[in-house]
Amino acid sequence: MYSVAKPRIAIPATFMGPINTPRPAIPSELYRNIIEWVADTQDLCNLSLTSRICCTEAQRILYRVVDLAQNTRAPVLWASTILEHPRRAEAVRALTLRFDLSFLIVPDMMLSPLELISRALRTLRKLEKLVLVGHPKVMMHPIHSWILDGCTAHLNVFHNFVFPASSIIPFLSRQPNLRQWTQMGVFHGEIIRDTLMPQLTELDVHASALPCFTTPRPLVRVRLKIDDHGGREKTWERKAIQSLALFGSTLSTLIIEHSSISNHLAPVEVFGVLIEATPNLKTLVYTLMSNLDEVSSKQRAHNLV
Repeated sequence: MYSVAKPRIAIPATFMGPINTPRPAIPSELYRNIIEWVADTQDLCNLSLTSRICCTEAQRILYRVVDLAQNTRAPVLWASTILEHPRRAEAVRALTLRFDLSFLIVPDMMLSPLELISRALRTLRKLEKLVLVGHPKVMMHPIHSWILDGCTAHLNVFHNFVFPASSIIPFLSRQPNLRQWTQMGVFHGEIIRDTLMPQLTELDVHASALPCFTTPRPLVRVRLKIDDHGGREKTWERKAIQSLALFGSTLSTLIIEHSSISNHLAPVEVFGVLIEATPNLKTLVYTLMSNLDEVSSKQRAHNLV
């Protein structure tokens, strides 16, 4: 009896491939593009628990803009996390540090937390915006501005409500790209030289800051606060407003918040000085606070006409 050999069927390699090899992985760029559209913080936190790549991309967005609560523990916990996970530091673009009264009134008792925060700031090499928030009536002693010494990032935006102006001049000297600057408090004759913030376009300060500038800046928008802390004489106020002439060629928007309750310039006098100092001004918002905290706002446009 003869046996008949069974025919062999050759299976092409192109057919066997998908069965024996794993499916191609989804490109990481696709994950990144999808997660970029997720706006809810809780959804991002949930996504970070699903897989390693989702965790990486979600944390990149979660740490991009950091706004810390105003208590003693929040900045310390954040700084500890940043130091333990350097990759998260690379993601931070905007940071708001809020200091409670413990930091502002008794900073000598908070040296360890301040040192931790300073070390964390040094790791934020891609930081673009830094906001320091404190208390409207209390500022930290200038001696503790050393926490900014290690910050190597070149900022575009810096809002400071914690340290006096005199203590941050060295920090500002290392910020050639700064375009927006907010500073709380009165200036006491500090000199802002031409090498300081050469690209500044937006300024939010007490009016006592204006005479401190020695050379023009390409300022487009200025917000000024005028009160009795800068001086109680009309000559001081007039000098501050006349200092706007340094920026007259570029300045187009001016906001004045006037809360002086003593002998101050009348609005008509202010407008007269501004017409000479800022010929290209397009928008003026003038707010005058009276003794009864009544607010009077006047808007002028197109060269104050």
